[in-house]
Amino acid sequence: MYIAFLLLLREAVAAAAAASVRQLKMMMMMMMMMMMVTLIATCVAVVWRLVRRRGRRVYIVDYGCYRPPSMNRTPFSCFMEYSRLSGSFDAKSLDFQRKILSRSGVSQLTALPQSLHFLPPRISISHERQECHDVLFGAIDELLSRLHHHHHFHFHPSQIDVLVSNCSVFSPSPSITSMVVNRYGLAPHVKSFNLSGMGCSAGILALDLARSVLLANPRSCSYALVLSTENLTRSWYHGNDRSMLVTNCLFRVGGSAVLLSNRRSDRRRSKYEIVHTARSHIGADDNAYRCVFQEEDKQGVVGVGLSKDLMRCAAVALEHNMR
Repeated sequence: MYIAFLLLLREAVAAAAAASVRQLKMMMMMMMMMMMVTLIATCVAVVWRLVRRRGRRVYIVDYGCYRPPSMNRTPFSCFMEYSRLSGSFDAKSLDFQRKILSRSGVSQLTALPQSLHFLPPRISISHERQECHDVLFGAIDELLSRLHHHHHFHFHPSQIDVLVSNCSVFSPSPSITSMVVNRYGLAPHVKSFNLSGMGCSAGILALDLARSVLLANPRSCSYALVLSTENLTRSWYHGNDRSMLVTNCLFRVGGSAVLLSNRRSDRRRSKYEIVHTARSHIGADDNAYRCVFQEEDKQGVVGVGLSKDLMRCAAVALEHNMR
C-alpha cells in the first residue's frame, strides 16, 4: 500500500506542471484519500497485533461449594466425646486435641463425613468413595444450580472440555475424574487430569493447570471444571502421635467446583478474571519436603504429620511467588 502511494505521488508531481487548477484540486483530493486509507489500514494492523499479543483471557464463570447436611455437624463437645468413646486415644492425646480445637479457629458448625460419626469410625474404601461422591457431586450440583438460576445460563456438563480434580490422600481407581465423567455424562473428548499427594495448595495448582490448558488452545472456545477436596475418611488418624493428631482437629469435610472459560462471550456473566498465577516448588529443601508427611507412627498407624517448620516453609514459598 505504501508503494502504491509513492507511485501515485510521483505521477502527480510529473503531471502537475501541465495540469489546470481544477485537475490539481482533483489530484490533491485523491492524495488525501489515499493518505487516509493508508493511515486507517496502519491503525487496524497495529490494533490487531496488540489483540493477538494479549492472547485469550480466562474467566472464572462461577463456583459451587459443598454444604454438608446439618446432621453431620460436629461441635467441639461432640468431637471430644466421639474421640473419647472410640478408645483410640490416651488421656494426653485427648487433652492435646482439646487445646488444638480451642485455638484452631474452626467453627462449631463445621462437619465431619458420615463415616466418622459411627463408633468405631467406618474406615473402608467404600466409605472413602462415598464421601468423595457426596462432596464433589454436591459441589457440582450447586454450581449447575447457580449457573441456571443466577446467570440464566443453560449449561450442560457435556460442554466441559477440561476436567481437573485435586485430592491429596485419596487416589482411587477408577479415578475421581472418571467418577464425574460417569455421573454427568461428559463428552468423550474431555481432557481429564487427577492431582494427588500435593497438599492443601493443590487447589490453586489445579486452577493454574486448567488455565494453562485453556491458554494452550487459544483458537478453541472451551470450558474447564476444577474440583478440589480432601478425604477425611482416608486421612483420619487413630493414634497418639501429636504431629498427626493436628490434622484430625483442623480438617473438616468440604469441596468446591469452579467453572473456567476462555470464551469472550462469558466475560459479562463471569465473576472473576484470572490475571496472573505463580508457582514455586521448594521441595529441594529437606525441611520443606517433610513439613507435611504421610507415614506410620511408632505403633504402625498411618497418619499425616505436620511439622513445626510448616509455617516457615509456607513463608519461603510465598516469598518466591512474590518475586
